[in-house]
Amino acid sequence: MGIYCLSLSAFGWALPADFLYLDQVSPSIHTQLQYFTHQNFVGRPIQGYGVNRAIITKPAALALANIQKELNEFGLGLLIFDAYRPQRAVNDFMVWAEDLRDTKISLNTIQMWISEIYLKRVTSQRNRGTAEEALLI
Repeated sequence: MGIYCLSLSAFGWALPADFLYLDQVSPSIHTQLQYFTHQNFVGRPIQGYGVNRAIITKPAALALANIQKELNEFGLGLLIFDAYRPQRAVNDFMVWAEDLRDTKISLNTIQMWISEIYLKRVTSQRNRGTAEEALLI
C-alpha cells in the first residue's frame, strides 16, 4: 500500500505520477464535486477540495473512460460526485462530526454514525483514489 501526498503548488495541484484529473482522460464525464460546494451534509465547502475536478488513479480513470464510452452509445453518461478524498477532508469531517453545537444536522445519532462508521480514521479507498461516487445521466 502506497502513501500518496497531494500538494498545492504555485501553479496548481501537483499530482503523483499515478494520479490524474479524470477530465484529462475523459472530458465528457461530468463532475459535480459536492464537497467543493455548500451542497453537502456539512453545508459548506470541505477543506481539501480546491477545484471541481475529480482526482483518481490512472487505472480507475481508464476504466471509467471505457464505461463512459459505452454509455455514450446509448445517449447516457456518468456524473461524478466524489473521487479522491484528501486526508484534509476526512479531518475536516471529523472536526465537524465532533462539534455537537452544529445544528445543520440536529440528530446526534447521525453525527455519531458519521464519525464512527463513515469516517473511520483509517485510510480508505477514497484516500487512495480508487473509489468514486457516480450517477448515470
